[in-house]
Amino acid sequence: NTFIVESFLDTETIVKAVTPQSFSTITDINNNETIKGELRKPGFSYIEKNSGSKNVYTFTLKPHSFRVFKME
Repeated sequence: NTFIVESFLDTETIVKAVTPQSFSTITDINNNETIKGELRKPGFSYIEKNSGSKNVYTFTLKPHSFRVFKME
């Protein structure tokens, strides 16, 4: 239940990570920052309708860096 996000960009960027609804928060393992998810309901297409709701987490990633998260 962990994942890494890495940036190869030369500028700071905003990242959106998507997880199943069963995970309500993600925690940065390096600094213990906790980010709460925003519920994303499925769209109207056949595929999205059957995939269920998801949580979206928005955070910033510095240039040429990475962050390690634990899903909870």
